[in-house]
Amino acid sequence: MDLTDPRPLRDQVVAYIEDGIRSGRWPVGSRIPTMEELARETDVGSRTVAKAVRILRERRVLRGMGGRGTYVLRVPKENEEDPADTEDGKDGDTDD
Repeated sequence: MDLTDPRPLRDQVVAYIEDGIRSGRWPVGSRIPTMEELARETDVGSRTVAKAVRILRERRVLRGMGGRGTYVLRVPKENEEDPADTEDGKDGDTDD
C-alpha cells in the first residue's frame, strides 16, 4: 500500500480487492485469498484487511461462507460509494 496516499489503508485495501475483481483475477463466484494472505499481499495488518472485507460484504460485493472462505458475488461499480460514508451511515471509524 502507498503510505503517501491520503486515503486510509482500509480504503486502499478495498480498492486493491475491487481492482482484482474488475481485472478478472478473482472472477464472480471465485474465492478470494484468506485475510492472512491478503494482509501479506498488501503489507497491512489483518484487522485492516478484515475491515476492508467487511465493507465489501456490506456493499454485497463479497460474501462470507462460514468456514469455506469469502467469495465474489458481483463486480463492483467504479467509484462505488461506501454506505458508511453517507451522511446517514457515518460510523466514525477513523482508526486506520
